[in-house]
Amino acid sequence: MNKNSMEDVILTKKHEPLPEMLSSDLGGHGGSHAYLIHEFVDSVNRERLPRINVWQAVRYCAPGFVAHESALKDGELLKIPDWGTPPN
Repeated sequence: MNKNSMEDVILTKKHEPLPEMLSSDLGGHGGSHAYLIHEFVDSVNRERLPRINVWQAVRYCAPGFVAHESALKDGELLKIPDWGTPPN
């Protein structure tokens, strides 16, 4: 495929239905915001960790921060910290 061609994408992942208040305005990023909000509120109500939690978020972001710091230090090899695992 090149940048001038298009191809249909078949989405197979099913999402939990959103509450009516959220489904009427899906917001930005193709509607992802409403699903993130719903997931977070549902996790609080059910007293569980959200599917995307702070431990995952720091694992996603830390390599970029460390890479930037490495670049500022002329490419010095730096260790990416591990903030542990979430509680069960």
